[in-house]
Amino acid sequence: MVDKNQKKSFIPNESEFRDLVDRANYGDGEARSELKRILDHTPELWRAAGDINQHIQDDLIRQLAKSDFLLEESTRRRLAEQRQRLQRNSDSAVEQLCVERVLACELELWALASRYPDVAKLSSDRAAEVLRSKESAEKRLRTAMKSLAAVQKFIPSPRPMKPRIKLRKQ
Repeated sequence: MVDKNQKKSFIPNESEFRDLVDRANYGDGEARSELKRILDHTPELWRAAGDINQHIQDDLIRQLAKSDFLLEESTRRRLAEQRQRLQRNSDSAVEQLCVERVLACELELWALASRYPDVAKLSSDRAAEVLRSKESAEKRLRTAMKSLAAVQKFIPSPRPMKPRIKLRKQ
């Protein structure tokens, strides 16, 4: 295991890191090797960079909020709250995946509703296309919710520990 002081030496400052990523993206073999070495020693970095669900959620939240920071931050907090309510067992990777899918589908519906609040104002062709998109998004949400419910049937609910009460004999 690498201690914190060693770990810091693997990560260059932000501008150097951006430059390294840019060079790796343009095919620089040495930069790619260096980036792989950094990722080998900093799993928190590759976990965050590779969290596709989070990237999708971030994009949808930005689309929904536009440049309204209050709406953006409130939406993030609401999703975190919803995540906790939906997830029974934080140890189940399958359940976590299903919960994230439900949240992404919910966000997609919100983004569509925000982008097209009044379908009646659209041309008939565009309105039909938007309605099909909304129906598809609703279907994906229902499917994601059914999948979550099915998975949760097989996951034992965490049982609260019963307090051990010792009664004194009199």
